[in-house]
Amino acid sequence: MTTADGAPAERATAPQIPPLAGAGAGLSLLRDRRIIVLAVPVTAYLALTGYVAFGSVGLALAVAVSVLLVMFGPRIPAEAMLSVYRARALSPGQGSSLREIVAKVSARAGLTEPPALAIIPSLAIGAFSVGHGQRKAILVTEGLLRRHSLPEIAAIIAHEIAHIRAGDLPVFALADTVTRAAQAMFTIGAGLTLVSGVLWLFGEPTLPWLPIALLLAAPLLSSQLQLAMPREHDRLADLDATGLIGDRGLVAKVAAATSPGCGSPLDDIRLPVPQRRVPLPSPLRAHIDGPARAARLLAVRLPPDGDTLPPLRLVDGPLISLAGVGPVEMRPRNRWPGVWF
Repeated sequence: MTTADGAPAERATAPQIPPLAGAGAGLSLLRDRRIIVLAVPVTAYLALTGYVAFGSVGLALAVAVSVLLVMFGPRIPAEAMLSVYRARALSPGQGSSLREIVAKVSARAGLTEPPALAIIPSLAIGAFSVGHGQRKAILVTEGLLRRHSLPEIAAIIAHEIAHIRAGDLPVFALADTVTRAAQAMFTIGAGLTLVSGVLWLFGEPTLPWLPIALLLAAPLLSSQLQLAMPREHDRLADLDATGLIGDRGLVAKVAAATSPGCGSPLDDIRLPVPQRRVPLPSPLRAHIDGPARAARLLAVRLPPDGDTLPPLRLVDGPLISLAGVGPVEMRPRNRWPGVWF
């Protein structure tokens, strides 16, 4: 790994996520309406699949699985997500400009400790926040760092810190867990389809088609459910980011350049792994295109200038590069367990 100025960087170590205080994210999972909106249809679909396949025993098992998803899905450790995306935490001598952005925006947001920052070795363009409780991190791809200027990166990081402060991360984590569960259901359905085909070739009774069809359709229905969820959290994060960096035009510019990134429904049912080609966790996909998102932000009436923070001042400096991992690793592609980056 090297820095952008060609200097050798320290070898990446296992990322250490610092405690995060003052996040203002003390939302109880049971009080978050978005958790309920997502959990109820997922539980109903699992219950239907379990009942069709195994009767009352399958129904009880499906409800138990749903409870586990809701209990543990929003609590996925940030370290686990960094491992899934092969993200590399910044070493002490790297990314001084990025560290400055995170520190300044976190201070403006009232966080007593800034979230960790890690880089995903991919030329895809994306940024998102992960973690729960007092340990959170912001992940950005190298493709994003190469495309955007330092002030634009500050606006993107401010948007992510706004999500952290608003307590959006548990909802994102649960939705992404539902996606992984749907992918597992698809894999089971594909396996049962193969078994049923072999039985048919040998003239034996085949497996029931309805539970297999429900298993295969799980990723498609999961994606449609998440895309149908309200995008209010993005609108509020854009507004909050405007206040954090003191520049609505800059936040709108970044928003206008954002791709909807919702992928194709056909990707949800393709082999070997059903996964839309979007380098972001599934709950961050949206049908809202960039210009519409920017126009929505610019239409909001802001407080008088005296009630807002002054524009964020940054000292430009070298960013970091993970190009040393090689062009094959940097090319966006499907990876285990069904993530594309």
